[in-house]
Amino acid sequence: MHSSFSRLYRAPWHQQTSLLQPIVEIDGNDLLAGDLDSELQNYWIPKFRKTHSDIKVEYIVFAPVDRRGFVCVLSIDNISNKEIELRVGLRGCWKSSFYTTKIKKQMSGMKEARISSWQLNCPVIEFRGEIPLFAIAFAPEFPMEISFSDGINKLNDDTNKEGLRVNAGFPLYFDFTQNLVVKPGKSR
Repeated sequence: MHSSFSRLYRAPWHQQTSLLQPIVEIDGNDLLAGDLDSELQNYWIPKFRKTHSDIKVEYIVFAPVDRRGFVCVLSIDNISNKEIELRVGLRGCWKSSFYTTKIKKQMSGMKEARISSWQLNCPVIEFRGEIPLFAIAFAPEFPMEISFSDGINKLNDDTNKEGLRVNAGFPLYFDFTQNLVVKPGKSR
């Protein structure tokens, strides 16, 4: 969306899940749940850290001023002397979108989640009225397992490419993950 329109809408996300939540799981336990150490690099770039007994995790969000898009960088350092198997990625929930000038009004339309037909392994979530209004396209560096759900229906990367449609006001959940093995003393 063009930056001049950024103040016209608001998209409050589901209270129990952020729009974008990085995940790093060992044996099903999310290491990033709970408190994280944080700081601002160069006064405005958020950086989050967490050290577990075997790994150090760092997550940086870079969103250049007056530019579309942002970059999320997740780094993992294995500080143990054994291989570590992890599940890493992003998950989130988009519930509602509001048009806001002086008062907020919920936008009517539909959210659509699908795998892009123009870029391999690129999940897209889009808000549509009669025409597409705005969208978020994810471009992971490595192939990820992609899953969308409305809480009842599920769309995986290996199912139909038509997409999953969810009415405004109802949650659209997504999960983009991959399994990793990090060797002792190595980083990913």
